[in-house]
Amino acid sequence: MPGGLDGLDLEYVPMCWGVKQLDQFKSQVKPGFAKHALGFNEPDLGDQSGIDPGYAATLWKQVLDPLKDQGYTLISPAVTSGSSGIPWLESFFGACKGCKVDILAVHWYGTDPQAMIDYLNQMHTTFNKPIWVTEFACQNFGGGAQCSADQVTNFMNTVTKFMDNTSWVQQYFAFGVQHDMAGVNVLNQLMNSNGQPTPLGWDYLT
Repeated sequence: MPGGLDGLDLEYVPMCWGVKQLDQFKSQVKPGFAKHALGFNEPDLGDQSGIDPGYAATLWKQVLDPLKDQGYTLISPAVTSGSSGIPWLESFFGACKGCKVDILAVHWYGTDPQAMIDYLNQMHTTFNKPIWVTEFACQNFGGGAQCSADQVTNFMNTVTKFMDNTSWVQQYFAFGVQHDMAGVNVLNQLMNSNGQPTPLGWDYLT
């Protein structure tokens, strides 16, 4: 089973997506609501949650830290795999001394599977935490050529083999199990319009 399914029993994992969603998140995430809670979505990117790392640390202490005492496992903000991601996380952890963060959330978009593997190793070495890869796809956001179907399949098979055989990668979730791919190369789509897996989806599931 892929890391996105194995061991979680399809558990719902709430995310404190950004500042505008704080009240909704706090109203939902009560004791027993879930086992895990995710931090902010791509806070280093202005058109995502776009949060200053110092302010994010303050919010973490106010909103996420108390969940640890309610039995939640806390998963870090998920930065982009662009050049701003690791510096943002370093600033966040520098400002969040003593914060309760159990697992590191990682996003990756690119066309080279070895580059993703190298990035995961870098993230683990830098922050010394187990990893959940909460988004990844064979996708070029730099304006160049997109992955072909064969490249997407090779990318998926290469990175999932690495993650399946790496103890500190606890879970992974490919983008995407959805109809609207939100600008991501549709060859990465794991679900057909009828709700059944695509060929890539079957490959991912097995």
